[in-house]
Amino acid sequence: MAPSGGPMSFAFLRSDRFIVTAAFAAVSVWGLLAPPAELERAAYDQAQRLAPERRPEGSIVVVAIDQATLAARGPLPWPEARIAELVGAIASAQPRLIGLALPLHLDEPGALHGELEALKQELIAPADPLNLPRPDLVPRVDALEAALDPARPLFATLRDAGTVVLAIPDLRGDALVSGAGEHGPDAATARHALSGLTLAPASALDSLPQPRGSAALDAAGGQTPVVSAALADTVDAIGFVADAGADGARRIALARAASGGGSMPSFALAVAALAQDGGLAAVHGELGGDAVLGARPLETDRAAGFLPYFYRGGAEAFTTVSAERLLTERSAADALRGRIVVLGVTAPGAAHTFSTPVDPALPAVLVEAHAISALLLGDAFTVPWWGLLAQLLLIGMVLLLLWTIVARFSARVLFAVLLGVALVLALLELGLLLGAATWLPLLVVVQALLAATLTLALKHALEGRSATVAAARGSADLEVGEMLRGQGQLDKALERLLRCPPGAETHAALYALGLDFERKRQFNKATVAFERIRSVDPRYQDVADRAQRNKQLENTVMLGTMAGTIAPQLLSGDGTQKPRLGRYELERELGKGAMGTVYQGKDPRIGRVVAIKTMPLNAEFEGPELDEMRERFFREAQAAGRLNHPNIVTVYDVGEEHDLAYMAMDLLAGVSLDKHTKTEALLEWDDAFLAIIQVAEALDYAHGQKVVHRDIKPANIIWDPAKKQAKLTDFGVACLIDASKTKTGTVLGSPSYMSPEQVAGQHVDGRSDIFSLGVTMYQLFAGELPFRAPQLTALMYKIANEKHPDIRNFNPRLAPCVGAIVNTALQKDPAKRFPTAGQLAAALKMCRNQKAAY
Repeated sequence: MAPSGGPMSFAFLRSDRFIVTAAFAAVSVWGLLAPPAELERAAYDQAQRLAPERRPEGSIVVVAIDQATLAARGPLPWPEARIAELVGAIASAQPRLIGLALPLHLDEPGALHGELEALKQELIAPADPLNLPRPDLVPRVDALEAALDPARPLFATLRDAGTVVLAIPDLRGDALVSGAGEHGPDAATARHALSGLTLAPASALDSLPQPRGSAALDAAGGQTPVVSAALADTVDAIGFVADAGADGARRIALARAASGGGSMPSFALAVAALAQDGGLAAVHGELGGDAVLGARPLETDRAAGFLPYFYRGGAEAFTTVSAERLLTERSAADALRGRIVVLGVTAPGAAHTFSTPVDPALPAVLVEAHAISALLLGDAFTVPWWGLLAQLLLIGMVLLLLWTIVARFSARVLFAVLLGVALVLALLELGLLLGAATWLPLLVVVQALLAATLTLALKHALEGRSATVAAARGSADLEVGEMLRGQGQLDKALERLLRCPPGAETHAALYALGLDFERKRQFNKATVAFERIRSVDPRYQDVADRAQRNKQLENTVMLGTMAGTIAPQLLSGDGTQKPRLGRYELERELGKGAMGTVYQGKDPRIGRVVAIKTMPLNAEFEGPELDEMRERFFREAQAAGRLNHPNIVTVYDVGEEHDLAYMAMDLLAGVSLDKHTKTEALLEWDDAFLAIIQVAEALDYAHGQKVVHRDIKPANIIWDPAKKQAKLTDFGVACLIDASKTKTGTVLGSPSYMSPEQVAGQHVDGRSDIFSLGVTMYQLFAGELPFRAPQLTALMYKIANEKHPDIRNFNPRLAPCVGAIVNTALQKDPAKRFPTAGQLAAALKMCRNQKAAY
């Protein structure tokens, strides 16, 4: 079994089962959130065309303002008098009902109209008995009043026209009635509202995504548009004509919430209601539930959406009379007697049109005629409230089916099954539309099935082509990989061989490459080579044992551990090849520090024995900080490598390998001065003076080269008693110690030797090294540190703020010049210290010549 996250995991992600089910699930979710409206519309339209032909309500007649009418009477909008003339001509035929699909926005009579009305009453019956009535002036006043109020004749015509329903645009956010009328705005609103009809309350289902082909128009929260109170008083009902929006004219909203309470009907519903006995009261119940129009149920969804049947013929389905013919031919009015008359615009370019299953550009007045007929006859399609639940259940069932069958059948059989299920679902939707007049959007699932099928087909096509290309490429990669291995470029060879398809030649090449990685102690890469072979052929030679052994060595005997050490197993001399860092063979461990480990190594090219200091940068830093510190390490190390002074250790090389930064330098004889910092182990005073003088001279040289050490302390000074020589080490490393912090925020390195500016995190220069050398000198002569505290914060406070004890308190035999030098070096203010390390060295030489102690 392949390890977790290995080839088997990726193989599953490339499997037919995962590809098919993932594609189906993704497209299903997308279909629910952004459904394929055009696909669903096509199914709905096709069902309308294939459904058994139905005859429209024969009593509906459309009076059309057609192209001939506009040519004779002028373009729209018409003056009120012309509209009044046309309405009067319709009314003279004594129709059953007049529906005006001509939204009228007429201004209220102004204040001057009221003054004229008062003047007319004064002319008929003067208030002053001395004035005589002047009825002869009343016609002139009436003419003036008519000129100031052009809508007055239209209002009079509408009042005398019988039953009239006015269409208004569905402009949400405005009040129904504005201005002052005979009964006031509130009374007019209540009179035109559907008092017995309610909208279904919102439910959890309403918040779920709906297919666009059956998306309900929002029926809650909207308000009906502005109509003057005077106009509202002249008609029997007001109904809105909704913009069909994304669904074209396929969906008609039947009601809106009214601003004054109750529900306002659509124009089609108002006409259909007034054509019934009982008028608007004939509409009652809850839309989406038990709402009825007279004795016939209203097939709507929860949000008042109504899907009318569109009758064959489109514009020709209803009797149509030209408005111009009605105005000029008296006989034309005979077709209107006792009928439901709908007046509207049909002229191309002037009429607002909708795309419908029977006509791609059906004028709005004819759309309303189709809707009125569908309401009166019950010719409608329904969208069941459980449609979304059915979709979700179907998606779950198909997912389960796919998960079950994909792994059991060939690709060819699977293609047939997927296409077959898609065809069955498409026919089921069409069958429900034709047989039960029910629109259950299933094409979301059909589309997901088709997407899954195409994805699977594309996958197999790409795999077939990839297999052909891989065979040719594999042969070339194998040859190149063998060549690279022979040249010693093992990493590039592994990259090439891992591309090769499995086979005897590939396994032989990978096995040989794994042995090469073993010899170089690159166990993680050897594991990769052996695991690739074992995943295909577990019995190949001893590959299983080698993979397991290299995995163990990778975890326990790896180069570059968190402590920056190299496993003792590799240094034990058990017959295995010595580990290497760069070109250096590591022979033994010399010691450990805060930031890494020091090894004795050998440069096999020239036989030089060196000390190699390692630092695991990735254990202390990460992200951008790691990159910064790596750059800083090499920059500082290069600067240290340029230093050439007898009292500074020589740096030969720097590099990074196996996540370890390393520095190769002189392997020095002697011991570090931290062995001579206790009272019982102090150096002879002259040796201590000599060591401090040499270090000061080394620092003076380094500072002249713009290099600051930053970590002067006894542990970084090697003293060779035989040669009486001190060597300063760790240039280029101290900068990292200074920047590194533990996870709890503790500063690594040697805080006891830090200068006040280092403690404060300020910029440091050579005078910081002078302070640290002063602390070192204090400790070498006194056997004590000048600043001591049990906690780091307290220690840092003392370094920054408190004066050190007099060194002669610990070693009274010291001459006063020693105390003076130490006091100057340990000044808190850098400006008060020795300006240069060279001046410190000169002062030390002068004090030494004075036989400063003993």
